[in-house]
Amino acid sequence: MSAPDVTALLAELERSHPDLAEEARTAVEWLTGGEPLETVTQLDVCEFLWYTLPLKVAPPTAGAAKGSGDMERLARSLGRLLQLGGMDRYAAMCVSPTTVQILRTYAREGEDAGTTAYQQALEATGVLPPDVPELQWSMIMGPEELGAHIACSAALELAIVAGESVDRTALTRRWLTEPRADLGGDSWLNRVHGERLNRWVLGRGPARRELAQPFEVRLHAPVTPQPLPALHRLLSVAASGESLPLRLAPSPEAARLRDLAERELGAIRREGAKLAITEYGLRLLQSKSAMWSAVTRLLLARGEHEFEVSARRRR
Repeated sequence: MSAPDVTALLAELERSHPDLAEEARTAVEWLTGGEPLETVTQLDVCEFLWYTLPLKVAPPTAGAAKGSGDMERLARSLGRLLQLGGMDRYAAMCVSPTTVQILRTYAREGEDAGTTAYQQALEATGVLPPDVPELQWSMIMGPEELGAHIACSAALELAIVAGESVDRTALTRRWLTEPRADLGGDSWLNRVHGERLNRWVLGRGPARRELAQPFEVRLHAPVTPQPLPALHRLLSVAASGESLPLRLAPSPEAARLRDLAERELGAIRREGAKLAITEYGLRLLQSKSAMWSAVTRLLLARGEHEFEVSARRRR
């Protein structure tokens, strides 16, 4: 069942609580941005109450109790509107002790303290999608990334409300990587990567755009995982249970490879004077695509030479 129309709710609030109607109108316009009320998520409500309201709708002056009172009144007005719409869980957030405390922190201690309190409270809700190996969320998101972030947050919220034991990282990864019918079979992760690539191509002036734009589609196309024989051989020896001396090979390239596998990938570990494979290393050894993804994410940021060391076949 969809949420009632905002206009109808405001009319009802005007009749029952005329003193709250104007503040509720202001709050709900900021909250929804003109979108239907049923599209609002817990993340939307949290960000409005704990960030947008104190900093954009009614920015307080440090030490001014009146600013806190005005913000709390506006939050209560929104809560009453949401309650009329049957959105009781969101309505309760508007008058919760957490909301009151955060708004008073902004008013009494200033923006920095208020923002810190907001960030801590938001993390505690469990609906904030975490960074995952495939994607670190940007501070400034494009439309596709914002859509992905909202979708992942809504999935987390639904799981929490359903009483499930939620692994936030696993759920976020699944929601990002699975093909979705509403995206025409595409995945959110593919959409975000495409958006970031497009911004990279277009965002550094006409010279880069002219050079890179003809190759944008090819750059965005998935790369077939390639064998990494040197790393595969190192992990295979470690997994065999045979002795693996720390001084496996004296060459600088072999030493760099061992250091990468141990310290940066966490695929092998030291056991006394030996090296042994870790559980993560076993997963990499069993999956060519997992090994390729792990190594390319790590090494492409470090430089071409290190990548060649890992990929080169050693006789």
